Amino acid sequence: MGKKIKKIRRINLENQSEFSSLLFDTLFGLILFFNIDSFLEIKDPLHFIFYTFSFLIIVHWWFEIKATLDSYGDEITKTIAHTMIGMVLIISLDIFVLLVKNFEVATAIFFLITVFLLDIIWCLIFLYIGKWGVKDQLKILMMETELANNLKCDLIAVNLFVVLFILVPTLGASISVAAFIMIYSFYIYLTYHYKIIDIPVI
Repeated sequence: MGKKIKKIRRINLENQSEFSSLLFDTLFGLILFFNIDSFLEIKDPLHFIFYTFSFLIIVHWWFEIKATLDSYGDEITKTIAHTMIGMVLIISLDIFVLLVKNFEVATAIFFLITVFLLDIIWCLIFLYIGKWGVKDQLKILMMETELANNLKCDLIAVNLFVVLFILVPTLGASISVAAFIMIYSFYIYLTYHYKIIDIPVI
């Protein structure tokens, strides 16, 4: 009988783990590129403010994903779960921007809620299901603390946006947009407060 071939464990995952980062950068770039010309089509000032703020949201999520790569590196980027959830999250963001373009406030809020829910699932997977490859306990503690903080911020945002989604039919467009901007601005503050994004503002 021939010799039994042992399964070889590949150690170098550099090229494979770079794929998700390149994919996300490309998809975010496409969202911005294919929707930026719509600014010329929007005449209503409230709609214009809402649409402009949606691009700030896209950039903010891009920063969140880049901060994730800085914090966890190959611990997360080499996983299929990170890539698949990230792709669905970006698709939801693209649908969100298209709905904002059509000034469909309630439906846009619904799809933004799905973005937060996807991020919550992502946090729960890596916080409670995934296994860390690194053995440094301090590094593990730092990563788990950041995941817990990220989860906390997402849950706060989801609760606030669900309330707004329920109230939109009873609110005027201007109040709904103003409340939307205030809630998401508060979420941006939380991401900086909990150091999820730690690039200096100034």
